[in-house]
Amino acid sequence: MFDRDAEPNDLDRAIQGIRVLSDQIHLARGSSSATTRGVQVEVTADFVGHEDDIQTLQIIEEGEEEEEEEEAGGSKLFYTYRVRVANVGTETVQLLGRHWIIQDSRGVTVTEVPRGTRGVIGCTPIIKPGTCFQYYSGTDLDEAPGSMHGSFQMAVLDDRSQPLESFDAEVAPFHFWPPSTPA
Repeated sequence: MFDRDAEPNDLDRAIQGIRVLSDQIHLARGSSSATTRGVQVEVTADFVGHEDDIQTLQIIEEGEEEEEEEEAGGSKLFYTYRVRVANVGTETVQLLGRHWIIQDSRGVTVTEVPRGTRGVIGCTPIIKPGTCFQYYSGTDLDEAPGSMHGSFQMAVLDDRSQPLESFDAEVAPFHFWPPSTPA
C-alpha cells in the first residue's frame, strides 16, 4: 500500500535528481555567454508554447478582462529569453543600442533588428563595475530549432557620465528548442 506521508526513498530522490538535471541540460542548450571589453552578456532562452496553446486576455468594452483562447490552427512557437549584461571590467559603461539576428533551422535570417536600434526594453542603462542589468523579452518562430545572436552597442563613460568611446559587446548565438527536441 502506498503511504503519501512517507519520507521519499532513495529511488524517489534519484528520479527527482534526474528531472532536475534534465531541466538544467535543457536550459544550458538554450544559453550563451560572451565577454567583450569587460561586458559579459549571458542569455538563456526557453520554450513557452505553441500559438494554439497560448491563452490571451481580451479587454472587452466595459474594461473587464476576459480570458479567451486564440484561434486553433496557429503554428507559431513562442519563446522567452533572459538577458544579463554584467560589467566585469573596471570602466563604467552604458548600453546604447542593440542588433539582433533571428534565424530559422536552416540558418536563414527571419528577423533582424538593425544595429543601433535604441536601448533594450526602453532602457539605456548605465552599468558600473561589479553591477549588472537584466531583462526579459520574447520572440516567435514558425519552426524550431532557431537561433538568435547579435550585439549591444556600448559606450565607456567618464566620471561625469560622458561617453569616451564606443564598442560592440557580442551576444553569442543561443538556440530556441522545443522541449521535445532530442540533444
